[in-house]
Amino acid sequence: MPGIRFGACAMVFSLLLPGCFLTDTDHPNPPDGFTDWWIVAEITLDDNQLPADGQSMAEIAIRVFDKTADTRTPRVGMDVIVISSRNQTDTIDFFEQPVSPTDADGRAVAFIGSSTPGEAIISATGNDITLCKTWNGSDCIQPLQRTMTFN
Repeated sequence: MPGIRFGACAMVFSLLLPGCFLTDTDHPNPPDGFTDWWIVAEITLDDNQLPADGQSMAEIAIRVFDKTADTRTPRVGMDVIVISSRNQTDTIDFFEQPVSPTDADGRAVAFIGSSTPGEAIISATGNDITLCKTWNGSDCIQPLQRTMTFN
């Protein structure tokens, strides 16, 4: 999308920040042609406990929005990747990642399962940016995450 400084933001993010403040000159209805905005997201699990049987899977729904001070608009076309905190060095939890970018409702769906008992923190990225639930200026103060327990 023209006007978004994703490259610089992603570079700064990877070095310093847990999220990025974005500026977009093509945002819908920008005041005076320029709007500061954030990308915010929600995550829901259809079940937060599953058997660690290697076959059962839970649906993970991610909704992504463009957020200004006054509005929240579904973000269409964002490539979402879902991540487990337990997959840092080995693949413990397995995913069926979203097969398409976010739809007209800003929604993308993934599935998670595991054959290893334990607790996983589920988070997500969108277009290589860590998704956040709440911002304070340019700081992500509430990262997007949910806890999943495999028994």
